[in-house]
Amino acid sequence: MIQLIDFVYLWATNTILLHVSNMVYPTSFVLGNATYSVTAAALRAGAVWTLLYVLAGPAKKALKFKLPDNSKAIYFLAINFAALWITTRFALIIGFGVISFWWLLGLAFVANIFQFTLRKMLKRDN
Repeated sequence: MIQLIDFVYLWATNTILLHVSNMVYPTSFVLGNATYSVTAAALRAGAVWTLLYVLAGPAKKALKFKLPDNSKAIYFLAINFAALWITTRFALIIGFGVISFWWLLGLAFVANIFQFTLRKMLKRDN
């Protein structure tokens, strides 16, 4: 149950980041198409981005990939960038597009900051 709540928090954070990026840079980040409104596209793109982000953890464990402690930020930046890039490849289905991968890299960097803060806030003592 806690994992579901964490997923929803992360989904909300990612959706808000997508929506704000579209409002601040409307010519670079495009939300919505003929089928989906801006809000529906933000929710769908946020869900796909979050799902890909969350699935990177089990994939890392399955591949037995070890990370040094000082490179976790770069790892999460790469995961966010890859998840965003995959999400934009399905722009007709999801309703989220971007003009350049440099903009995705910038959004992934900003997302790292917000997701790190969210992870610190949700850290639970067991």
